[in-house]
Amino acid sequence: MTAWARILLRYLVGAAFFGSTEIGRELAADPDLVEVVAVVIGLAVEGYYVIAKKRGWSL
Repeated sequence: MTAWARILLRYLVGAAFFGSTEIGRELAADPDLVEVVAVVIGLAVEGYYVIAKKRGWSL
């Protein structure tokens, strides 16, 4: 179940950026920014997973 929760969180974050032309233009113009955003999102999701695992949360 935890794997599904992690995947769901990643898609929810992606959906949060969907539809914003300003964000799309900014990301298209700067591939380094895309890399940083991807790393930040990945760290946030994995960090939440570690916290949930330590606290015994069922995802």
